Amino acid sequence: MANLLDVTTDSIPDSGSDVVQLKDVVEFMTDPYFIANWKLFYNSLESPHPNFLQLEKWFAAGFKTFHEILMEILGHWVIANWGDASIAKLLEILRKDHFWKVVEILEQQFSPTATIIVTKSKLSFQISLQNDDSD
Repeated sequence: MANLLDVTTDSIPDSGSDVVQLKDVVEFMTDPYFIANWKLFYNSLESPHPNFLQLEKWFAAGFKTFHEILMEILGHWVIANWGDASIAKLLEILRKDHFWKVVEILEQQFSPTATIIVTKSKLSFQISLQNDDSD
């Protein structure tokens, strides 16, 4: 698994494919059916987020938007699957759970061969939590 501090566009695996930033993918994942059934999608990722229960509570209480929750969950998935997190793999998971509208939109917007990346700026909160060396 990639070190969170080293996740930049310079450390993208050389797969010969296009690259797409996670934030751009998440912008298109707004289908109401998908939002209502996001936990099914989360389970299908098979990449448990260490703070899932907290994220779930924050979303239910309105402390975080769906966009923020999805960025956290998919950001974790991208890091856990570094080099293999692609649009094609994401589409496969979405199809399995019958999120057809999201599949249709992502297929229109992105190449299936594109690798999904997360930049440092989107992980700054996670980095500060995981590397807290305070006295």
